[in-house]
Amino acid sequence: MKILISSRSEEALKNIESGIAGDARYQIEGILMINGARDPLRVVDYRPDVLIMHASEHLVEELQSLAARPGRDRPAIIVVGNQLPADATRHAMRAGARDFIPEQEAAELVESLNRLSSELYAETNDVSGKSIVVVNAKGGSGGTFVATNLAQLSVTLGGEETAIVDLDFQYAPLPHYFDVKPKRGLLEALANADELDETAIGAYAVKHEAGLQIFAPIPDAQSAVDFNLGDRMMHMLEILKSRYDKVVIDMPRHLDEVSSRVLQSADEVLLVMQPSLLAVHDAVRLKTVLINELEIPDERITIVLNRYTRNSSLDADDVSSALDEEDLVLIPNQYKLVAESLDMGEPVVEHAPTSAVAKALVGLQGRVMGQRPRENKSFLAKTVMRLRG
Repeated sequence: MKILISSRSEEALKNIESGIAGDARYQIEGILMINGARDPLRVVDYRPDVLIMHASEHLVEELQSLAARPGRDRPAIIVVGNQLPADATRHAMRAGARDFIPEQEAAELVESLNRLSSELYAETNDVSGKSIVVVNAKGGSGGTFVATNLAQLSVTLGGEETAIVDLDFQYAPLPHYFDVKPKRGLLEALANADELDETAIGAYAVKHEAGLQIFAPIPDAQSAVDFNLGDRMMHMLEILKSRYDKVVIDMPRHLDEVSSRVLQSADEVLLVMQPSLLAVHDAVRLKTVLINELEIPDERITIVLNRYTRNSSLDADDVSSALDEEDLVLIPNQYKLVAESLDMGEPVVEHAPTSAVAKALVGLQGRVMGQRPRENKSFLAKTVMRLRG
């Protein structure tokens, strides 16, 4: 792993180098930032895997220079320093900083580098699983409803090993949607992320009767998770993608370090909205952030127009024009039917599999997951029984 250390202090540069030297896995180079230099990467003719930046009064300008580069041209960044300039944390996140380490904490820096080494190694291996993130453009648009049914269809129709992850640490709605009660929560799994593997991770899931594995927080449980939550989440997602064919992630609307990194790593992002002016306004803003700030390619983003009717205040063409999106996914408004399924803790694709809303969800599943429906006897038997009833 190629490591570049940048500092405006020769003494600090030597201290950082000596703290991590001696590991044969690392190729280390240090540069002294002088003569008004702002971008550490301009000094070298290669792209390092990790850039360790020593904090100085010019840290914000250095981070701004790095953030202006395309994401593929930026290495993983670790900031070392006891005191950061104002707004440095915000600019560091935009530049892709993975960790903040106090000075003279060589052991903590080595630990952070070891995590990054494992992460970079995992990225070079073939991880067959696919992650789909579902996020609301505006609160209450039905993102969790879409995520739960999409995950259920991946199992019942796609016949694939599927996990669904609830990233709402405060309210954790997913267990209610499936009428299950997890005994071990997502925060507990993250607290023990370093010990997880493809076998151990299953102990933190609650299994739905259809076979879906549900990973959700337990709001009342207290689990100690340190400030490396983003690293732990990415490590857990790597394990999930190696264990399951599909990983559906139900994400709250707010963006932070964890959600931003999960979005950037996603194979597909579903932006769920309703046909209203306020929802369109928020969807345009969020899509702009996803593309311009998180650098997620437009082709990886799918717009889902939920609760749509022909009598909506905005028609599909208006939404398409505002979002510059020709191919919307329309989920019809069958409010009573959906409310019944939520009250029963049963996905609507199981509660009413022949309904228009279920058919639209089946179409969405085929589109974003690339799955062909298989003959699932349990699913078909329930359908026949309901038709006969």
